[in-house]
Formats: sequence, C-alpha cells, structure tokens
Amino acid sequence: MHGANFYDYDKKLIDFSSNINVFNMNEILFSNIKEDFDYVNVYPDIKQREAINNVATYLACDASNIILGNGSIEIIDKAIYRASRVVIFDPSFYEYELRASVYKKDLIRINYKDFMIDYDELDILKKGDLIILTNPNNPNGRLLKKEELIKAQEICKEHGATLLLDEAFIEFTMHEYDSIDLFKDEDVIVLRAMTKTFALPGVRFGFAYVPKDFKDYYDELSLAWSIGFIQNEASRLLKGSEDYIAKTKEYYKNERERLKEAYKSYDNFEMSDSDANFYLLRLKKHSDEEMYKIMLEKGILIRRMQGYKNISNDYVRLAIRTREENDYLLEKLREIEK
Repeated sequence: MHGANFYDYDKKLIDFSSNINVFNMNEILFSNIKEDFDYVNVYPDIKQREAINNVATYLACDASNIILGNGSIEIIDKAIYRASRVVIFDPSFYEYELRASVYKKDLIRINYKDFMIDYDELDILKKGDLIILTNPNNPNGRLLKKEELIKAQEICKEHGATLLLDEAFIEFTMHEYDSIDLFKDEDVIVLRAMTKTFALPGVRFGFAYVPKDFKDYYDELSLAWSIGFIQNEASRLLKGSEDYIAKTKEYYKNERERLKEAYKSYDNFEMSDSDANFYLLRLKKHSDEEMYKIMLEKGILIRRMQGYKNISNDYVRLAIRTREENDYLLEKLREIEK
C-alpha cells in the first residue's frame, strides 16, 4: 500500500517508489546530535517549546497555533478520530481511508474528475465532517490553485465542516500562495512534515498550523513526551533553511521540465503533468503489475497503484531522483520499448 518496500527484497534496488528529497541535511543533523548528545539523559521539554518555536519561525506564524506529531500521520490520525465523518478524494493517500476504518468512521469518497474537484459533490458535507485535500495530490502531484482552495473552504464553512490540507510535498512546488495566510482565521488544518522535504522519514517529525479549538483538543489527547530529543534536534534545521528550500524548488522544477521533454520521444510511456517531486507514468503496453516485475529485474523499485481508488492499472508512480538516476530509469524504459 506504500512505497519504499525495498525491505522485501534481498538485492539492492534504486527506489523510485519513495518520494524523498535528493538533497538532505543529514550531516548537519548528525553533527548537532553528537554535540548535544548528553541531553539523551534528560527528559525532553513536555511542552515542546523549542521545537514549536522553530516550526512557527519556519512557517512564519504564531506559535500558539502549532502542534507537533510523531510524523504527520499522528496529526491525521487524531483529526480523523475527532471527526463525525471523513470525506476524501480518490485517488489520494491510502492512510486516510485506513485511519477512518480503524475508528469505524463513515467514509465518504468523492472521485476526482481528471484530478479536478467537482464542487457539486461537496453538497453532501455536514457539520462535524473532516474533508481532506492533499496539496499537491498524491499520486499525481497536482497543486491546487488558490481559487480552488478558497472555493473548497467556503463550501466547508457553509456546511460546518473542517478542511485538512495535507501539504507534505508543498515545498517541492512553485506555489504562489501560502495556505496558512489564506486560512489563518478559518477552521482549516494545514499539515506539513520534515519527512519528504528534509529527507528525514526515519526521524518522524510532523507539524501543523491549526485553529485554537483543535490545538486544545490535540494537546489534551496527546501523550506526554511524544516529541523526543532527535525530533527536537531536527526542528533546528528549519531555522535558516531558506537556501536549502530554494535549491530544492529549483532542482525539481528543472528536472520535471527535463523529464517531460524526454518522455516525448517514447512510444509506450507518457509522463503526466506534476508540480511535485513525483509523477504518474501512463503505460500504453503493460499493466502496473507487469511493469513492477519488469523493473524489479532491472534493479528499480516503482510504485504500483495498489491502494489507490479511481485510477486504472495502466499507471505507475515514479519519484524524481538525481539526474543520473533519472537518466538510468529512462535508459531502462528505452530497453523495454525495443
């Protein structure tokens, strides 16, 4: 159901299934951890003050609206637990459906139409609903336009529903708006994480800008010391990360354009438009399962459409990796075309 399942295989694979930044701050984080290692003998701050302030500085918002999670999935989990019903758009991230199932929540599914929102479908919203939009969406990588977001929130507000924007990949896009600025006085949860952008999936550090009532609920429900020493050290990377984010945006913008142009010369593969660090590849000759097995033999791990609804099995999802690795992928796809 997820990418990065290379643990299932003995041989070394190039992982195109997991959408992690090709840049990272591992050396800086490791250096910070070594320097502060004596603090592992001390309980972390139960109020998470330093980490919250670092996140607030990064997001340019008030610290009183910040919550932290052991990965963004913890925040998603508690938001779903609180909701009367959960409304999701297909195709999107499988964990929304799974967490709703765990808590036996009514799950309302709305199909994207060519990955666009059909606003007429939102008339089913009721007070207490949680509607989740992934921005940019997983698996296709489309960034929502400002007008689309505003319209969705207006409908949510009219019906008394809460909007959760999962923006785990937003830093890879050339977005021209700030969701927090757009909705800072509204019933909107804006979710981010260090997982993808800072290439730290093993650290498990997510955060969100939330309304005060949700923060009160979340703080009351959360376990004490849920954010430990390493997450706090990771939060320090957020400060002064402007150049890192700018480099990330520029690289992925250029590489998306380069790949889009390269795929024009292929007969059996078509790259979808994407604003993120991944994209859908339409398969004209094979199913996703067939392509998965073929690429495994070539030492490449890709993402099938298992777990996604409202998308056919003639698509696979691919991460944008280093230029050399992307070229290697293109080379192996060319072999399949022969």
